[in-house]
Amino acid sequence: MQRKILDISNLNSFENIITINKYEGVFQGLPVPNKETILKYLCQYKPILATSREVFDEVTRQKVKGFYDVGYFDGKYSWDEKDVYLFEKYNMPLKDEFVEHILIQKNNN
Repeated sequence: MQRKILDISNLNSFENIITINKYEGVFQGLPVPNKETILKYLCQYKPILATSREVFDEVTRQKVKGFYDVGYFDGKYSWDEKDVYLFEKYNMPLKDEFVEHILIQKNNN
């Protein structure tokens, strides 16, 4: 999937960033309507920050080879590669407002 670059030059601080996970510490959920649309949205951005630390699978309690700790930001919401991985593999619950934000973006394009 092609990712796009986010222009954060107008971002003065990171204090108003909203994370996407619905519940702290909950990594598995039920099947998700619009999952492919949500995954496409999550993967369309280039990372705005990165480390060399591998993603940690909170369910199996193991590092995930080939996935690294990088962060994304769409101008309102923030997520990292672990969120993408856990959502794709285990249907990690996402905030309803975030899912609505994605669907509105899709309908406007």
